[in-house]
Amino acid sequence: MELGIIGDGASVVIVLNSILKNTTCSNISSITIYAARPKIGPGRAYQNDIHKALMNLPNSSLSLKNQESEYIKWCQRHPLLSNTIQVKKHEYSPRKIFGRYIAYTFLETMSEIKSKGVEVKIFNKPATSIDECKGKYIVNRQDSSQKTVNKLILGFGTSKPKDFYNLANNQGYIASVYPLSESLYRILDKDRVAIIGSGLTAVDIAKSLLEGGHKGRIFMATRYGNLPRVRNALAEYHLTHTNMEILTGEISDSINIARQVYKEIYKIAKKEHIELEHFKQHFLSRLTPEERLSHSLLLANSGENTLETILKILHPNIEKIWQKMSNRQAALFLDKWERRFRSFMNPMPIETANTLKKAIQKGQLVILSGTQSINKNRYDEFDIRHNKGISFADKVYNAASPEYESYGFIPSNKKILERFSPCKGEHSMYFNSLSIDPSTGSLKSNPDIYLIGQPTANFYYLTNSLEALSRQANIISKSL
Repeated sequence: MELGIIGDGASVVIVLNSILKNTTCSNISSITIYAARPKIGPGRAYQNDIHKALMNLPNSSLSLKNQESEYIKWCQRHPLLSNTIQVKKHEYSPRKIFGRYIAYTFLETMSEIKSKGVEVKIFNKPATSIDECKGKYIVNRQDSSQKTVNKLILGFGTSKPKDFYNLANNQGYIASVYPLSESLYRILDKDRVAIIGSGLTAVDIAKSLLEGGHKGRIFMATRYGNLPRVRNALAEYHLTHTNMEILTGEISDSINIARQVYKEIYKIAKKEHIELEHFKQHFLSRLTPEERLSHSLLLANSGENTLETILKILHPNIEKIWQKMSNRQAALFLDKWERRFRSFMNPMPIETANTLKKAIQKGQLVILSGTQSINKNRYDEFDIRHNKGISFADKVYNAASPEYESYGFIPSNKKILERFSPCKGEHSMYFNSLSIDPSTGSLKSNPDIYLIGQPTANFYYLTNSLEALSRQANIISKSL
């Protein structure tokens, strides 16, 4: 079998690792990788950046080879790194260091795959289109050359953030966040900065500005004010009566989606003697963003481990429930519950939360809820209209959620996605309704085309976390 992989980010490295772990490679004669960047692994999120831009997962969760301490051991083997970063399992590494680790893991994995007799080719010219011929796929490259493969894995990474307020082409609007070292360079010391969004990327920007000594006011312009909860990295979770994989029942009534999720968690919590009060508070309380942050910090600093245990239970199983939903049920879930689920399941480090809290108390950081519009006014400022009136900013960062349609990707990847879309150019809810077989990770219409990461968002609830990518890669590699 000749295998083609389109992409150059972390998902490519993770899927190659899974191939090495789950197969003997005896049925693979060649692997051809089509990369848009010269360095495979770091992608956009983990490229060389400022040292204070940290991972949002502790070191114990960063290993790509299913060995808890493997990342830490890698850091310790490199004296220059171990002298400059904390390598304890509960500490957080700079994103750029993790990017180096991914790049190193890629080279190591490629070496192991080659040692099994597999021919490996890497083209640093992106694939521009795919044609199908006699059960095989012809991958066309930017330099007009072609390569025929039997199977293809598409790992396109994350699309650009959605431009909710049509700010593109406005001076002072920053659409590309990473690397922060480049985008922060455009911010003057006393600029009033607005950040669209309240997820982990928005939090990264605010933290980097504050720790870099920024003097101006910072606004997080959000619709609902749902900051990520605070992760207790020291919490130990142990399930004694059940395992992480739970069987989910059929969802028959769209009104009961949230109730169904809670019911499944309750089954395990009862067996494990886990108190669910804090979990309920996260979803049902009417606290302000500032109050929610203080409460979440209090829990994390207390050593309370309930939420981390529930997170480990939920992570693989929320996807199972998501897969059972009809389009109508999924739309209801996204409208009513998705924001709080995402803030629960993508927590920030305590250090980050402390930085935000201090800035809020000083009045330098303001969380704006109910943001309705952002426009450039005649004084060359940005007007931000929200629940409590109007605020003004000199610069605007877009840290909104990624674009969930094909045009959010670079043109070549957009063209490839639309090539396999049943909608043929129509824009639907998720990437033109690409339909995926859950047992293989492949397109139902083209079983030799596999997708990993964000373009699977019509099927998997979580798509970009390292854990979710590992689960998807595991399924794909076993079905090759």
